[in-house]
Amino acid sequence: MTRLCRLLAFPPLALALLFLPVAVFLVYFFALRYNIPWFDEYENIPYFLNRFLNAHSFSEHIAALVRPNNEHRVVYARLVVLGQYFLTGGLNFANLMLWGNMALGLIFFLLYRALRRQGGLPGQVLLGMLPVPLVLFTAQNYLLTFTAIYTLQYLAIIALVMLTFFMLAADRPLSFGLALGLCLLSTFSTGNGLLLWPAGVGMLVARLDTSP
Repeated sequence: MTRLCRLLAFPPLALALLFLPVAVFLVYFFALRYNIPWFDEYENIPYFLNRFLNAHSFSEHIAALVRPNNEHRVVYARLVVLGQYFLTGGLNFANLMLWGNMALGLIFFLLYRALRRQGGLPGQVLLGMLPVPLVLFTAQNYLLTFTAIYTLQYLAIIALVMLTFFMLAADRPLSFGLALGLCLLSTFSTGNGLLLWPAGVGMLVARLDTSP
């Protein structure tokens, strides 16, 4: 078992095993993605965009951006939609799905950085990361892979929450300010983002208790 762990910790082999599930996922994604909206996306994407572009004042623009969809406000998703529209002049749901799924890459990177902060050697960190792509880059949940609004809402909130904690753990004034901004964006991007505030306070209190 020890010999196997040493072999898997060899960087080229560990990297190959890490990125093989990612490559399989990308092939699957690009083969099956589509450029058509799905049920909830009509209100959150084309209807929102039409409402925003036809707004006659700044307040109407903001109202369109923060307008609730059921119990959620989806500001992050709508900002991405606006970014795509102003950059390309149109909407492409397949590319919105791609951007939403890129949150998986950010989650993967933050987990790697968290292990590196613990002081592990590169080979040991790569070995510890081997199960991660098998969990993250999976096609088990179809809606979280092939619907733009769900990838831009649910995958994004996980990435935003992890990034917020990462900033809080950095323990620097600029990082704290960025964490506050990310908290606000999370709050207005899905109802689950509200839980980030007590969780963030709890993390700061825990850090105070363990500080020398």
